[in-house]
Amino acid sequence: MENKKQIKKEYDKLYYIKNRSKKLIAVNEYNKNNKNKRLSKKRDTYKSNSKKYINKVLEIRKKQPLKYISQWKANYYIPIPKDTICAICKLNKAVDRHHEDYNKPLDVIFLCRSCHRKEHIKLRRVKE
Repeated sequence: MENKKQIKKEYDKLYYIKNRSKKLIAVNEYNKNNKNKRLSKKRDTYKSNSKKYINKVLEIRKKQPLKYISQWKANYYIPIPKDTICAICKLNKAVDRHHEDYNKPLDVIFLCRSCHRKEHIKLRRVKE
């Protein structure tokens, strides 16, 4: 049984890699055609759970005030320059700011979304 799961997992992975571009095109097309529908659904979800979202944000701010302040300062004082390339992969457009140290709020590197996630996964593993 375990072997079948591994085989299925490998097949799914190869299928995803092989058909990634088709999937991205389909998703982008859907997003373009259904923008208002997606936004209204997002708004409705937020409205029905707004207290839950607000409490979660406030809880995170209380737990990590230095992180919140650093991110706020970086967002306010450091705009992401147009056509900036990711500092790690040097392939994708940079859309996120990453702090190596929250004690230095204006010392950021510009990363693409996937590299930014990978960096935070690495940091979590180091902490554990």
